[in-house]
Amino acid sequence: MEQQTGPSPIRSEHVNALFVMLGRGLVGSVQVFIRSDYGDRALGLPHALAAVLLFLYPALWPVHQLASIWAFLILYIVAFNIRRVGVLRRRFSGHALQVHSRYDGRSYLHRVLPRVSERWIKAYAEPALVVIAGIALLTALPAIGTYLLVAAVLMSGEARAEHDRVRRRAQDMHDAMINQQIETDEFQHLRGHNRR
Repeated sequence: MEQQTGPSPIRSEHVNALFVMLGRGLVGSVQVFIRSDYGDRALGLPHALAAVLLFLYPALWPVHQLASIWAFLILYIVAFNIRRVGVLRRRFSGHALQVHSRYDGRSYLHRVLPRVSERWIKAYAEPALVVIAGIALLTALPAIGTYLLVAAVLMSGEARAEHDRVRRRAQDMHDAMINQQIETDEFQHLRGHNRR
């Protein structure tokens, strides 16, 4: 039986990766307004996709909503470039290594709520703030209000998924440490038998 050659089919993992990337772009397009001090490599492809999303988003709305979407796109590009300049300034001043290279920014809310954990602020307070802004804008600017509400849901989900990923990694490291201790004990036991 001959194998067929031709274009490879689209795999579900590729589609999933595309949706995750688009979701991160949508979230990133809001985060640049409420965070600063990004890591060196944090502002990447998802943020570029955010501009593409915002460029295509007007196709979903009537003509009278276009001005608000274009204004948001312009504000996003300005905010993104301000964050990028901050990253470059830190890099050239020698302070780039003070944060993780993929650090997704320090929330402005953390300055107002310094005793609250960054994880809680990013998972709950920031999405709540974006929901409030989205609801406030929903009647006057429904395209932007809807965009912010969708971004808030994705923002909360992304923060929780990141927390779960870090927790799993910490558990894996803990398990590896226990395994290493067991293997070290066994090695020492074997060495003790060989000396007799």
